[in-house]
Amino acid sequence: MLEWIRMSLMKRLHVNRDKCERLWEGKKLCPTVREELNRRMGKACDCIALKSTSKLYEVETFDGRRYYVDLKNMSCSCREWDLSGIPCCHGLSAIGAEKLDMEDFVHSCYTIETYNKVYISTLQPMVGVDMWEKTRYIPPLPPNFVKKKKGRPSRARRRGVDEEPSGRTKKKNKTEILPKQPFKVSCSFCKHAGHNERTCEWKKFAEEFPDETPPEKEQNSQDVENPPLTVSKIVVKLYLTF
Repeated sequence: MLEWIRMSLMKRLHVNRDKCERLWEGKKLCPTVREELNRRMGKACDCIALKSTSKLYEVETFDGRRYYVDLKNMSCSCREWDLSGIPCCHGLSAIGAEKLDMEDFVHSCYTIETYNKVYISTLQPMVGVDMWEKTRYIPPLPPNFVKKKKGRPSRARRRGVDEEPSGRTKKKNKTEILPKQPFKVSCSFCKHAGHNERTCEWKKFAEEFPDETPPEKEQNSQDVENPPLTVSKIVVKLYLTF
């Protein structure tokens, strides 16, 4: 690739230098700058230059605007001449009134002489790679392209063995989780455990026999899930059996 760049640059220098010597011989300005001058000269026909001194002019345009032109310092109050280095239409109007050559008021960087100085340097030709001098150094190897891993790349620095882990990677002390206690279901109607109100047999019995009321839950019962049988429970069991 470097050889291709060297050969392209050597060819470009030669082409531009040869174009400057053969095609632009006897000219002062580059063709592009000359075309821009001709375009601005067409606009200068709409300007009227009023002379103040030999180098100072006041130029009035067709729309009534007025500009200050200094031919000695090659500047205009519109700032176009100062920024580009090429005379604006107001400056060209003053140059025409003074009957001077407009090419003399263009910056020197646009001249063919300066253009030729840019490309005067040359690149010397070289022999092929097979004729280069052999050295005892290891030839440069191509770069090792590593396949990019999937996912978001890690932004954390790799820490050494003797370093403490960062706050994000530090292992948290896991607290001991206690087992869940078994949940005992109790009925809100008969106050007994082991079932709920939806499956309560006392509620079904009470709907048919409203005079019977379910017994209250004992406060100091040792076996809440299996309370002792009462006369009312015996009646209920007999009712359900038949």
